[in-house]
Amino acid sequence: MGTIIERLATWARDLSYDDLPRSVRERARLQHLSAAGAIKAVADRPFADQLRRAGGTRGKAQLVGGKTAPQRDALRLHMALGTLLDHDDHLVFGPVGIGATAATWAAAKGHTVADLHTATVAANEVAGRVGASLIFGPSPGAIWSAVHTAGVTTAFGLLEGLDADELAHALALALAVPRRVPLASQLGGGLGKCLIAAGSAVQAVDAVALAKEGAKGPLSLLDDRDGILGALSWVPLRNAYTGLGKAWLTETLAFGLMPVNPFIAVPVQAVHEILMRHVKAADKRLRVNQVDRIELTVGAPTFNMAELRSRHPSLAPGAVSSCVRTSIGVLVAAHSLGPAELTEDFLARKHDAITEVASKVEITHDWARTLDIVEHVVDVLGPLLAGVTSAELRTAGMRATGIYGRLPLGGRDLLKVLRRRPGQLMERLRYQSGDLSEAPLEQWQFRYGAEVKVYTTRGGNWPERRDVAWGSPGWDWSDTVRRVQGKFAGEGADEDALAAAAALAESDLSGDATGYVKALLKV
Repeated sequence: MGTIIERLATWARDLSYDDLPRSVRERARLQHLSAAGAIKAVADRPFADQLRRAGGTRGKAQLVGGKTAPQRDALRLHMALGTLLDHDDHLVFGPVGIGATAATWAAAKGHTVADLHTATVAANEVAGRVGASLIFGPSPGAIWSAVHTAGVTTAFGLLEGLDADELAHALALALAVPRRVPLASQLGGGLGKCLIAAGSAVQAVDAVALAKEGAKGPLSLLDDRDGILGALSWVPLRNAYTGLGKAWLTETLAFGLMPVNPFIAVPVQAVHEILMRHVKAADKRLRVNQVDRIELTVGAPTFNMAELRSRHPSLAPGAVSSCVRTSIGVLVAAHSLGPAELTEDFLARKHDAITEVASKVEITHDWARTLDIVEHVVDVLGPLLAGVTSAELRTAGMRATGIYGRLPLGGRDLLKVLRRRPGQLMERLRYQSGDLSEAPLEQWQFRYGAEVKVYTTRGGNWPERRDVAWGSPGWDWSDTVRRVQGKFAGEGADEDALAAAAALAESDLSGDATGYVKALLKV
């Protein structure tokens, strides 16, 4: 059987494009367009120039905007830019989207488009499982770093020609020094979260190079009680590593179609819908001074994110994208929220209007929504949680409270939720198989929904209620395709640009990958 890492590497090495279900292939195609769109939208930022100057100027990897660079420098640039504004794509267990694509671009030479898409899916599945095994841990950044490292190592290692044994050692080497990132680094408002992704990618590239030269890593890293799961998780979920080739985590991919954190996307998009309806009804925009207050009723993930973000106030572009109050402030002030609005210059010019609106956003936690989320997790992801005990959840909750303070959904509160429903959700978990192949992943939805009411100074209110964000599982697929193509083409794109995006999404799978990557990264 081998260790977990060896099984992951063998499965990834044996995967072929013909093995991929149709829905998985479709998502992989869009994943490349979406990632390229996020990167191109910020390719002219000062940070991008700084990264270019810090890297090499010649190499075999394509750079956004043209030219080439060494593989690790190209990958570092694209990873950092892709995560700058929370505009990347997420699986249910982590921000896999950028790493699983950018790694293939760096190693595209000599491969076909199908090779890139296959490596992308392999990276999704391996990295998503690493993230899933670590969800009960002290910091989302710990998951992010491990997810990025595992995804990049898998995709890059496959295209660099590693065999199964070498790929296993590359994964072991890459994950051997896990990054447990402080919350302040993720939410502090600077470029820290970009460097989490970029640094993890560089670590992965180095691990692949070492493995290719024969270096060996600790292959039992995911099996040992004192391995990475013990270091980064309070309740390791080893069931995450089951169901390879039968349970496709790629089915849970949510495309980042607005530069906001996935936990806050729904309320922000609900406000966007209200603003559009106001223009249609009144034939004019709702002004900042016409907003009396904005009420958000949300579940625990969104509420928790808002509370955590309030401890690190900032109007830096990368901080606004994870703060529901300031994101709504930008949206009302500009009647748009895209990369063009999340610049230091724009945020400085609109500072007073943004902060005025943000101060009027009132957020209420709704236990009914939280219960719906928990029930959905049990219904769809029950096999992952099989074997988890109430005592383990209680311990995790106590440790989480020590780090984050009192939030609506620690382990203790989760126990209260699980006990509120007849039939006992914990009992349902007790009888789960522990095999992800039995999880109905095609039914998964990111139910970070919200009920929103925008009250005006005239005394009325504009309501909006929705459950999932644009581009998430459960959202209309044809609309998702249209929006991803629009993201790739860029804001204000004309019909020709949109048609070119659609054509690129249907690129010949047997075609040269280098030309495909050039087209993706052309600005």
